[in-house]
Amino acid sequence: MRRSTTGNSTILFLFVVCLLLVFTTCDENTDTVTPPPTSNDPPTVDIHSPADSSSYTEGSSIPFNGTAADLQDGTITGAALVWRSDQDGQIGTGNSFTKDDLSVNTHSITLTVTDSDGRTARDTVTVFVAANRFPTAAITSPTDGADFAPGEDIMFTGSATDPEDGPLTGSSLVWESDKDGQIGTGTSFITNSLSHNMHTITLTATDSGGLADVRTITIGLSNWTRLTSGTSEDLIGVCFTHPDTGTVVGTNGTILRTTDRGATWVPQSSGTAASLYDVKFTDANTGYAVGPSSTVLKTINGGDTWTPQTISV
Repeated sequence: MRRSTTGNSTILFLFVVCLLLVFTTCDENTDTVTPPPTSNDPPTVDIHSPADSSSYTEGSSIPFNGTAADLQDGTITGAALVWRSDQDGQIGTGNSFTKDDLSVNTHSITLTVTDSDGRTARDTVTVFVAANRFPTAAITSPTDGADFAPGEDIMFTGSATDPEDGPLTGSSLVWESDKDGQIGTGTSFITNSLSHNMHTITLTATDSGGLADVRTITIGLSNWTRLTSGTSEDLIGVCFTHPDTGTVVGTNGTILRTTDRGATWVPQSSGTAASLYDVKFTDANTGYAVGPSSTVLKTINGGDTWTPQTISV
């Protein structure tokens, strides 16, 4: 008995058709997910200091500060931030630094940031750097050539002004002695501790840019005590015959005598208006005073009276 294959073939055909329909339907209903293209946003950058159009004096310390950020990289720091001046070239890197040697000029300062993908951004400010001019100092007291007793209070007073900084005070003014070193600072102070010596006093005024002006005077401190003579005449010669007793002579025939170690001086009559240049005693009573044009005076009573002498030439 022959078996029929027609039915089996039909069934196989229908099965294949169903499979094709299933695969075709699945392929048509399957969504293909395609990732969006990636984007690199440019970074942002800001200069916080120096301020735009700010001015500085030559030698001043100028602070530079800026920040930068990127959506992909976050905060950007270090060498990715480059600072440049259109006059001096690259002046620094990073978020902050200070610089005190910008040239005297008008500077266009640019901060450039570069992100990890090479995209850049810039911020720019203008900075003016002016030439520094010297300050001017002055010493008001003590006066040049003044003399002081040991331990005496000495007032030092001075001042200084600067074209850029204005009045200088405090540690900008330094007082020094060539014998004792630094003795004070500022516009005024008092000291009584200078050594017994001749002192060259120096006042140095220094501005914020390091320029300085120097003024000097000379003052003296010794073991001498200042005495009052009671006369305005110049006193030229002196002679003491005893620690208590002495005579001085000077202009316009001035003769003064002391018997109390110079505490007080008594005028004596010389009988002349000529200046007397010197006085000497040969003993306690006998003395001679001399002046111009053969002027010679003699005393034989310790200086109580003086008599003109004739000189034969």
